[in-house]
Amino acid sequence: MNKFPRFLKFSGAIIFSLVLAITGCKKTNDANNNGSGSGDYYLRFKADGQQKEYKSEALIQILKKTDGLYSAVLQGYLDFAGQGTKDEFGIIVQDSNPIMQGSSFADPQKCINEEGDTLTKLIMNYNDPSKNGYLSMGFMADKNGVNPLFPSVVADAKLTISELTSDHAKGTFSATVYLSTDVTLTANVKITSGEFYLKRLQ
Repeated sequence: MNKFPRFLKFSGAIIFSLVLAITGCKKTNDANNNGSGSGDYYLRFKADGQQKEYKSEALIQILKKTDGLYSAVLQGYLDFAGQGTKDEFGIIVQDSNPIMQGSSFADPQKCINEEGDTLTKLIMNYNDPSKNGYLSMGFMADKNGVNPLFPSVVADAKLTISELTSDHAKGTFSATVYLSTDVTLTANVKITSGEFYLKRLQ
């Protein structure tokens, strides 16, 4: 059964160019990872210093090359089945090179699709316990990391995939994410000490 990863709903038009690549993501048979390896997979980080650990639907999927770009989705939820749209974290990666063990991405890196569009390589989305959605700002920065409309906004998302096998992935991440409903882009959350051990979907 195909699904559109729920965390992407908050990204709206920002990630419209990724829709075709992302719709291939598949729902696992058990939304809470209660099958083999139950409880092993996680996505954990600190949000403004507060520890978070998401083990529900802690997944990665490396997607087929589309429009000249390879892409991947990483995600984790506190409770996928019962939480609505709170307590979740998602990452989208896209690149002209295959995504593999050792791949590393950082704002403000860009890639170019077959139609010549310049796109950010990395987008992170955090939905807090109050259902507020936050986004990393690489998509608003130029190739030098400058956002002329909001010069104080930081584009500093980073992701490293240190281990990638046929059944799991491990790595680290960090970012400053900004409240998507704040037109002044002043409200933000610092994501630090991010690490993941995710089940890989084939």
